[in-house]
Amino acid sequence: MFISWWVAARMAAAGLNFRTTPSSKDEDATNCALAARVAAGRRERRSNYSWQVVIHRRSMTILFITTLIGSNMPTTTTTTTNTTNTAAPPWLLVAPELKKDVVFFATIGMLCGFIQFFGYNYAKKSEFGSELLQEHIAFHSLMLMTMFVLLGRGIQLWRSKRGQQRNSPFIDHVAARAVAFASVAACVIFGFAISAGLVNAIGPAIKFVQAALFFVAIAEAVASPLTREGQSRLYWLALGMVIVTPSSF
Repeated sequence: MFISWWVAARMAAAGLNFRTTPSSKDEDATNCALAARVAAGRRERRSNYSWQVVIHRRSMTILFITTLIGSNMPTTTTTTTNTTNTAAPPWLLVAPELKKDVVFFATIGMLCGFIQFFGYNYAKKSEFGSELLQEHIAFHSLMLMTMFVLLGRGIQLWRSKRGQQRNSPFIDHVAARAVAFASVAACVIFGFAISAGLVNAIGPAIKFVQAALFFVAIAEAVASPLTREGQSRLYWLALGMVIVTPSSF
C-alpha cells in the first residue's frame, strides 16, 4: 500500500514537472517569438523615423524653393527726374498690427499657460488653461477667411489682366479681419509659449513658438497682394511656412 502511494506520488510529481517545466524546444520557440517581436518593433521604429526624416526634408525643400523664388523676383522701382530709386519693401506688413496686440494678448496667453500648469499639476489634471487658450483662437473662421481672400485676389488678378476692375473693398475688409484674427492668435500662443518656457517645459514651448509663427505667416500671406508689387520681403517665406507647418505637427 505504502509503495503504491509512493509510486503514485512520484508519477504525479513527474507529471506536474512535465507540464510546468518547458522543454528545450519550447524555449527555442519562445526565444524565436521574442526575437521576432523585437525585430518587428525595431523595423517599425525605423520606418516611423524614416518618414519623419522625409517629411522634414521635404518641408525644408519647400521653404528653400519658396524663399528662392521670392528672392529672384524683381523689386518695384520708382523713377523720378534724373534719378531711379529702388523702393525697399518692409520685412513684414503685419508688424504694426503685431506690435499693437502683443502686449495685451501675450499677457493673456501667459496667464492661460500658468493656469494650465497649476491646474494640471495641482488640480487633478485640469485642462482649464488650454480651454481658455482655445477661446482666443478662431482657427476655422480664420481658415475660411484666408481661403476666401486668396481666391478673391486670384480672381481679381485674372480680371486685371483682362483690363477689368482689380480692387475690391469687400475683399480688403475681410483680409483686414483675417489679419486681426491671426495676430491675436499668434500673440496669445506666444505668451503661452513663454509661460511654458518659464516652467522648464522646453519641448512644448518650442512647439507653441512654431504655432505662433504659423499664425504670423497666415497674417502675412493674407495681408500681402499676389503680385510682387506691395509684397513684403518675407512674403515667400511666410507662404512656405503656411504650406509646410501643418505637415510638421
